[in-house]
Amino acid sequence: MKTNLLELRIEDLLLEHRTVTKKGIIEYVIKFLNGEEMPPIRASYCVHRGKYLVEDGHHRAFFARYLLNKSSIPAEVEPCYTGYCSGVETDCHEYNINHIIIE
Repeated sequence: MKTNLLELRIEDLLLEHRTVTKKGIIEYVIKFLNGEEMPPIRASYCVHRGKYLVEDGHHRAFFARYLLNKSSIPAEVEPCYTGYCSGVETDCHEYNINHIIIE
């Protein structure tokens, strides 16, 4: 199934984990300063919760939000029913960008 490229509000994204590493953030700072384009994050739209779940891109979302002061980020999105959906579990994806901890 083809993924859709959408611009998603960073504040609305749900994250699987709440930590990002300093090393990962520094890598994106260097890429940005070198003029490299960042690929879109990968997310799934959970039809069970009506939310976007970040599958890959926690560091990019953090970088865009807090270092570039952006409110949205490009994302390749596919609906959760095309693969395993963890959105039906009550304790998963409870974090958003405001819960991020830097390690």
